[in-house]
Parts: sequence; structure tokens; C-alpha cells
Amino acid sequence: MFYKALIFDLDNTLYDYDYCNKLAINKIFEYIKNKYNYDDIAASYQEALVDTLIAKFNKAMDSYSIKSGIICGGVAANKRLREKLDKLDKNIIYPSMKYCTDNADMIAYLAEHKIKNNKVDLKKDFSAYSRGMVY
Repeated sequence: MFYKALIFDLDNTLYDYDYCNKLAINKIFEYIKNKYNYDDIAASYQEALVDTLIAKFNKAMDSYSIKSGIICGGVAANKRLREKLDKLDKNIIYPSMKYCTDNADMIAYLAEHKIKNNKVDLKKDFSAYSRGMVY
């Protein structure tokens, strides 16, 4: 399914180049939420992120004369990213989709394993906090 393309300006004045920048996406969303449907917004945001990643990846490969690039981690599971990277005239290596997981999966698995084997002091404070900007 194709969605209407919206333009997201990934200018550094709006973004800290943090894909989890909730303030930036919330500002954009507040501005456009009554003008477009959610599918169009999500597809357009993804397209802007993918285009930015590709531009930086391509520039880095060219600037440093890199012959092969590797895309890994959770982002490597993004089918649109793979489609667009495949159009570059570059040797790009991807792991199998089953290995393209987010670190949260691995951390949760390890935590479960440690708890089951009594390797965790459950009396400790395991409160989570963000190291990024909080708005």
C-alpha cells in the first residue's frame, strides 16, 4: 500500500538527529494531525528517516573510500531501508532478518535468564531513566 508523501524536513535545527526525539515528532504531529491521516504521517516520517540514513551512509562510504558496508541491528529489519539501499551502486551486507533485532530483546532475554537462575538481587532499585533530553 502506498501513502501520500508528506515532506519532513530533517534539518538539524529541528532534530538532534535522535530518531527517538519525541519533542520533534510531537511538534510535527500537532501541526499536521488534522490535515493528514495517520498512515500518511507514519509512512512519510519513515521515508524521511530512511532517506537521511541512506544519504549519511552513502556519504560516509564515499568520503572514506569504503568498498563494503554493513547494516545491522534493529534498523536492518526495515524493508524500505533495504529496498532503497539496494538501489545504491554499493556492496552492502545485511544479516538474515532473524538476526535483526533490537537490543531491548537481548536485554530482556538476559534479564529473564538471570532472574530464573537467581543471579539478580531483586532488592536493588531497577528504575529506568533516559540519558537523553527530557521535555
